[in-house]
Amino acid sequence: MNRSIEKDINIFIPANNTSFVMVVSVFVIVLIILFLKPELFFMAFKTFLGNIVLLFIILGVSYINLKYAITLALFFIILSRVSWESSLKEGFATSQAMWSDNLVAKFLKFQKVLNPNVVYDMKVVQQQASPDEVEYLFLNNKWPWSKEVIDLYQQAVAENSFVKVDPGISMIDAQRIYNEMAMKQILSFGTKEGTFLLNGVVIGHNKNMPSNVNDLVRCGTDPKTGGAVVEKVVYNGYDSINGSMNKTVTNVGVGQIPGLVNGFQFLNGPCNPCAPLDNPPNYSCPFSLNTGNGAEVSPIWKLLWYPDGSTSGSTSGNTSSSTP
Repeated sequence: MNRSIEKDINIFIPANNTSFVMVVSVFVIVLIILFLKPELFFMAFKTFLGNIVLLFIILGVSYINLKYAITLALFFIILSRVSWESSLKEGFATSQAMWSDNLVAKFLKFQKVLNPNVVYDMKVVQQQASPDEVEYLFLNNKWPWSKEVIDLYQQAVAENSFVKVDPGISMIDAQRIYNEMAMKQILSFGTKEGTFLLNGVVIGHNKNMPSNVNDLVRCGTDPKTGGAVVEKVVYNGYDSINGSMNKTVTNVGVGQIPGLVNGFQFLNGPCNPCAPLDNPPNYSCPFSLNTGNGAEVSPIWKLLWYPDGSTSGSTSGNTSSSTP
């Protein structure tokens, strides 16, 4: 009787403890590898080669213990579903298809000849450009740009020193280096909206601080999530011991931003205006900013926020105050 109960309780513990320890060790090692190298998680569940490796792992475990192999297979299926659902939720950031390994290798080889002095971050480039755009580059020795981006680029080079391109550079030379989305991002940071995202805006001044040290509302990084958030920075004075400046940094609720930043207005309701600084960028929070020259949205931001050309809500209404 006791022997029968023991048998029922120890369903998942094999008689040979060596095999049990081996299976658990392999399981722990796999988890550690996925924690240290999360990109392997994508490769394992999203590529054909990764699926083959998982299949061989399950077959190897089944050779030792069939019950553990079944349990491991169920675990992999659950992880696969979680991975798939996660990719669907986060896919809004980019609609581009991932490049094949062959296309990446071909691109790097091509750029060594076309732009030998330019170093590309392949993770970022794959988020910015589609495989079709790369094929266009191979055929024409330049990235495809829309007419709107071409016009905005020419205007920016003539008027805005923020664009880090020699004014004498030709349009063809610029298109050889920058894909369209990369150029959109460069142009966007040279506008009033981009200045707000990169530098923040002054909201006050402590009389005990130097004239160039002001309280700010700016974009910062959430230490827990790593995402961009809106912060309020208030300088309180100097430390009495070491003389360093004391400041208080607090996260700002999105609904509080219009009350703190003069001339700021959401166009489609409260959201996170710092989302374009995420990686990859998220252009789903349109806003207007009146800096004294009107609250009209900059053309490049209209392209980023309304890629389909629908600009309903892109005008700001009657906001009369301006950012200091």
